[in-house]
Amino acid sequence: MHDLPPELISSILGLLGRSDIGAVRGANKFLHALATPRAFESLTVIDTVASAQGFSRLQSIPDIANCVKSVVFQPPSSRPRSQLSLFAGSVYMFTEADRNKRDAVPLAFTALYKLPHLKSLRFVFHDMGDYHLSMQYAILKAASSAPPPSLKSLTLKHLSSVPSALYESWGFEDFLLPLESLSIDVLLREQDARELGEFWAQMTPILYASQSVTTLHLGSNMRIGIVPTLEFPTTALPHLTSLSLARIFFNTQDEPGCAESFILLHRGHLARLTLEDCPLYGRNRVWARPWAVVLAGLRSQMLALRSIAVTGLQYAYEDAGRGFRTSDAEVVGVDGTPDESALRALLAEVQA
Repeated sequence: MHDLPPELISSILGLLGRSDIGAVRGANKFLHALATPRAFESLTVIDTVASAQGFSRLQSIPDIANCVKSVVFQPPSSRPRSQLSLFAGSVYMFTEADRNKRDAVPLAFTALYKLPHLKSLRFVFHDMGDYHLSMQYAILKAASSAPPPSLKSLTLKHLSSVPSALYESWGFEDFLLPLESLSIDVLLREQDARELGEFWAQMTPILYASQSVTTLHLGSNMRIGIVPTLEFPTTALPHLTSLSLARIFFNTQDEPGCAESFILLHRGHLARLTLEDCPLYGRNRVWARPWAVVLAGLRSQMLALRSIAVTGLQYAYEDAGRGFRTSDAEVVGVDGTPDESALRALLAEVQA
């Protein structure tokens, strides 16, 4: 084994699973040195006291800390039944274990500066309503208090839509300044809908602050953007080349601050666009600018596009007392072009 070039051995190690890498590290000192960077290149921290404390210990070992390039924080894959039954209405009944975790987990993210080569940070928060909302803020506050110097990618999944002073703090803005990739998926509950506008108003300056971002994803578990109206930045992000929007309304009126206008701001350099389940809203079931018109506008103006994916071409309207409803009926464009034909023409233009 010592006769093989270290580069070849490293390539072989890259094909092994985590358990196999662990076995190789225990073989001898030579393989231990080669396998250690692979073993700790990507770490997953579970939302438990034991996992958080283990992560804290690893950050205090320089030889390991120097290897870490990616960290994922996520809930346990399975939750105890007792945890699922601790709700009283919408109020979570905290246990002693929760209190211990509320201290240990955020503490583990206060030392990210010890990971000099950490480039990707992904937070997958609980999707259990009020469960540990304060924990979510505590973790983000801890992570942004002393961020890793090389961080380039941040993912926030199941981010609560409840406004917080944290998002308006200088520390949080500084946390996002060096990012090249930012992904935000909002977890919206119906009872929080009234606060969504304030939350989005806090998020918009964050998008302005992320001037280095080349890849941006914005999404929600529910369709958002009409009530309350969500206004996008009216100034282009200068380096944005990839944009993904999920479950965000398009409006029949192409006005500054709407999703369509935000896309068109980047006509000169946006190369990749993904629209997932983004309905087109029409007041009183009237769509003055149907999808065919919107897609034709993208085709004629987004000349830098090299890749586009559009799923869920639908129309939506507001049904009093029932919220938003979708219509499966196709609305033909003003020139008689059906939506699907306009989409095929756009895809063909991009592929060409």
